[in-house]
Amino acid sequence: MIKIAEFAKRRKILMKQMSPTSLAILPAAKERHRSGDVFYPFRQQSDFYYMTGFQEPEAIAVLIPEREAGEFILFTHDHDQEHEIWNGPRSGLTGAKNEFLANEAFPIESFPNILTDLLTNKDTIYFSLGVDQLLDQFLIDLLNKLRAKIRSGLHPPVSLIDIGPFIHEMRLIKSEAEIACLQQAITISTKAHRQVMKMCRPGCHEYELEAEFNYVCQKKGAHFQAHPPIIGAGKNTCILHYNANNQVIADGDLVLIDAGAEYQNYAADITRTFPANGKFSSEQRAIYEIV
Repeated sequence: MIKIAEFAKRRKILMKQMSPTSLAILPAAKERHRSGDVFYPFRQQSDFYYMTGFQEPEAIAVLIPEREAGEFILFTHDHDQEHEIWNGPRSGLTGAKNEFLANEAFPIESFPNILTDLLTNKDTIYFSLGVDQLLDQFLIDLLNKLRAKIRSGLHPPVSLIDIGPFIHEMRLIKSEAEIACLQQAITISTKAHRQVMKMCRPGCHEYELEAEFNYVCQKKGAHFQAHPPIIGAGKNTCILHYNANNQVIADGDLVLIDAGAEYQNYAADITRTFPANGKFSSEQRAIYEIV
C-alpha cells in the first residue's frame, strides 16, 4: 500500500522540474459507457494516479510551484446523495483535502473559470495533449481567447509543454512501496498460473482457464488484469493477441497463457506454455527447450 505522503513527495519532485511561473494540469480518467445505464469498471489514468493517489473519475489536478495559497489544487465531484445511493460514496471536496492532501478543492464544474484566474502571470502550461480530447479543445480555445487580449495588457502563457516525459522519467525509478506492489502482483499472477496448470484438462474450454485465472487473482486482492488474458490452445497459441478464448482444448494441444494481475495499479505480465495433458511430445519438448 502506497502512503499518501509518497504521492505528495512525487508532486514536490515534479514541481522542482517546472518553471516557477508555470502550472501543470493533470486530468483523471473518465467513466466509459458500455450500454444503457451500465459503465465499464473504472480504472484511473496512470499518470494522474501516480501524482495524486485519487481513484475517482472526472477529476483534474493542478500543480502550481511556490503558490502561496497552496501548490496542489484538486477539482472533483462533491458529495451527491442520490448519486452515492446508486454508486457508493465519494471523497468530496473535504476528502480531497483531508485524505489526499490537496491544499484547495473545488467542484469540477468550476474548473474553467478558476483556471482562467490561475493562468494570470503564468508563461508555461505543462499538459499532455491526447489524454482527454474535450479538455484539449477547451485549453486550446482558452489560450487563443487569452492571446487575443494581449493588447489589453494581458500576458497569457506562451509555452505548452508535455508533462508526460517528466512523469514517466520519475516512474522509471520505483520506491520500496512500489516494488512491494509489483511483487504482490507477481506473486498473485504466479499462483493463478499454477492453479490454471493444475486444473487444465483436454476437453476444457479456453474460457474455463480464463475464469480460473481471474478467480484466483480476485480472491487474492487483484481486481483488474494487466491486460485481457490471452489463453490459446493448439493453433491459437500462434495468434499474438488472441483473446477469443472460446475453443475446446484437445488432447495433445499446447496451451499458452499470457496474463498477469494488476495490484493497486501495478501490473505483472507472465507468459507460460504447457501441454494440456501434462506431457510434452518429443517434438513439443524440443521446440519448448529451444525457446
